[in-house]
Amino acid sequence: MTKIVKSAIMLFIFIAVILLVVIFYFYFKQKLNPPITEVKVDTNTLISNTVNDFEKITNLKPGDDEQMAIQASGVIDRGDESIDPLIEQISNPDFKVRWLSIYSLALMSHKNASPESIQKIIIAFQKAIPNETNISLKIQMETLLISLGQKEQFPMVINCLNEKGFVLFSYPQKKIKDFCFETLKYYLDKDFQYNISEWQNWWQKNQNNIFWNQAGQKFIVR
Repeated sequence: MTKIVKSAIMLFIFIAVILLVVIFYFYFKQKLNPPITEVKVDTNTLISNTVNDFEKITNLKPGDDEQMAIQASGVIDRGDESIDPLIEQISNPDFKVRWLSIYSLALMSHKNASPESIQKIIIAFQKAIPNETNISLKIQMETLLISLGQKEQFPMVINCLNEKGFVLFSYPQKKIKDFCFETLKYYLDKDFQYNISEWQNWWQKNQNNIFWNQAGQKFIVR
């Protein structure tokens, strides 16, 4: 075998080894660091799994309500990317899906939503309230708006101090009128119990002098 042939064989082996090294390098790099793909959140992927879980619940009991709140946690943790898909579901025919959306948006507005997203939530709730037929869901949106500094909702909450039903999926169960009273007492720092006329009279006299105190997260009368 001539020197030229030997050199050619050695060169071929060297190139083959280099190629194998390169191939193995990129192969294991791909395994250890898989490419990051953009995940686009849409209404179906965001809501469907939870809706399917809801559909399995045929007879809701107080014990189920806590589980439904847990179901919402995965949606809430998504942050701002969940806002628009959830807002779309506020008008869903299924009241359980509407509850999920309202509950999730309410928690997110005080947890991980940006100021821009909070404004979206406020506008969406203001538009949805007149069309909502479930009194519990209506009240939940109204009280959330109050917690975000929207005083226009107080008269509606005052009028519900004589409601006999329960807050949807509250655990333990809470009466709507108790929920409304607690909201009024906390954010206005007044206590007229369940006397609607006294609350209404106070509101008529002071509504123009009530302002949101961002630092204290309550309303103050000036």
